[in-house]
Amino acid sequence: MKKIFLISDFFRPEPGGIEGFFTGIARHWEKYQVEVLVTARASQYMAAPEELKSFDVSENYPVHRNSLRNSTLFFGGNEREFGEYFLEKARKFSPRHMIFGNISPAARILAAGGASMSVPYSVFLDGNDFKNRLGFHRILDRRFVMGAKNVFTLSRYMARGGRELGIPEDRIVVLPPGMENRWEENKKVQLPEAVRNSARGKIVLFGLGPFIPRKGLDLAIEAVSRLENKDRFHLFISGSGPEYSYYEELIRIHDLKSHVTLTGFLPDHLLPAMFGVSDIFVQPGCEREDDVEGLGTALLEASWAGLPTIAGRVGGVEEIVRQGVTGFIIEPGSVDELVKRICELAESAPLRKRLGQNAREIAEKEYDMTRTCAAIDVRL
Repeated sequence: MKKIFLISDFFRPEPGGIEGFFTGIARHWEKYQVEVLVTARASQYMAAPEELKSFDVSENYPVHRNSLRNSTLFFGGNEREFGEYFLEKARKFSPRHMIFGNISPAARILAAGGASMSVPYSVFLDGNDFKNRLGFHRILDRRFVMGAKNVFTLSRYMARGGRELGIPEDRIVVLPPGMENRWEENKKVQLPEAVRNSARGKIVLFGLGPFIPRKGLDLAIEAVSRLENKDRFHLFISGSGPEYSYYEELIRIHDLKSHVTLTGFLPDHLLPAMFGVSDIFVQPGCEREDDVEGLGTALLEASWAGLPTIAGRVGGVEEIVRQGVTGFIIEPGSVDELVKRICELAESAPLRKRLGQNAREIAEKEYDMTRTCAAIDVRL
C-alpha cells in the first residue's frame, strides 16, 4: 500500500458514523504507511483532552490533532502556523499521497502545502457538498475539488451528482462502502440501567443522529404518537444536533416521555449494545436540496448489527437498504407509511429475523473496510 496522509475534520473518538469510517480506513491501512491529521479545531472536540490523548496513543499509527482554538481558524496568523505544522509532519513522513475526508478551508491550505512538496491529493465528496461547497459562488472549493487526482464517493448517487457539477468522469471513483466491525469486542458492554429498563419487554425502535432535518427523525417521534398500542414500543434516538430542542418539544406535545428517549451522544463502545437491544432501525429521511444523504453510515452499522431497517427514499439510501430483503423503503415525509411498516415488522418476529439476517450477511460480504482501502490504493 502507498504511504498516505489522511486528513479530515472527522475522526474518533468523536461520535459519528463518518468519524468511524475514516478511523476504519486508518486502521485497515498497512502499518507505517499511514498518518492522520485531524483538522477540527481544539474547541470543536466533544471528547475531553485526556480522552483524545488516550485514544491517539492506543492506535498503531500516528494521529496529529489541530490544537488551534480560534473560532475562525485562519485569523491572526493561524493560517501560517497551521500550514507550517502540517509541512513539518509531512516532511518527516514523506507521503506519496494525501486523502482529504472533507472540503474545508484547512483542506485547501494543506493541499497547497502538499503541492509545494509535489504530493498529489484526493478528496471525498459528501452530500452537503453539492450546494454548500461546490456552487459557482464557492470558487475556491470548486478549484480544490477540480485539482484532486480522485474524487471518492461511497454511492452511485453521489457520483451522478458529482458529474452534474462538472467533475470529470475519469476522476470520480465509487468505492465499495466499508465499515469497521467492532461489534464482537463490545457485545458484552452493559447499557445504562435506565436504558435497559425502558427497553425491557418492548419492541425497540432505534434512530441515530445527528439531529438534522435530512435524517427525518422527528417523523419517527410522530409515528410513535400514532401507534394504536404505543405501550408495546419504545423509541430511542441517540446523538445530538440543532434539532434537539425540537425533538424534546415534540415528545412533550405528544406526551411521549415514557415512550421516547433521547439518549444524547452514546460513546462508541456503547453503540453495539444499543443496536443489540433494538428490534428495528428507523431513518425516515427528508428530501432536501442543500443537505443530501449521500449513503448513510448509520445504515451500514444497522446492517452489521443485523437489524431490519425502515428508511426514506433519499440520496443513496436505496444502495444500502434493499426493499423487502433487508428492510423497507418509504417515501420521505410519509408518517402513515412509516407507521404501517413499523406495525408490519412488530407483528412478525420471523420477518424481523429474516430481514435482519439478510442485512448481516450482506454486510459481512460487501461492507468490508479492507475492500474499501484496496479500492482506494488502486487509484493512488
